[in-house]
Amino acid sequence: MSANQQPKAMHTEVVIVGNGPSAIALSVMLAGNRPYYNGHTISNEYLTKRLQENPGLALTEMDLPTLSEGLEGRSNNPVALLFDSLFHPDADLGADNPPALDWKYQKTCEIPHVVLGKTKPGGTWQASH
Repeated sequence: MSANQQPKAMHTEVVIVGNGPSAIALSVMLAGNRPYYNGHTISNEYLTKRLQENPGLALTEMDLPTLSEGLEGRSNNPVALLFDSLFHPDADLGADNPPALDWKYQKTCEIPHVVLGKTKPGGTWQASH
């Protein structure tokens, strides 16, 4: 926005405060995009088995605590570990595997929202890349 432009007023019931990686991921989902396991191989056999039990079901419709059970990584949040395991399989081991998630847009899942942040989208991620 240029210096002489006025911001437009907007009404929404959902506001995401912060624009770091988690906020961006949440915004993607609120925009109607749903994550699905795409069948790509991941080294965690137990997670693979649990994902294969629900083919064609969005991860957001599955039992996330059960899917996240036993996952290890740098986060204390089991759902964050699950998404890390599927976005970047075995990245903590130095692997460069393709994502095990596909995103499908579903208009009926859209939730109007706005993301507010002080800096460029990505938050601290921007500073590290």
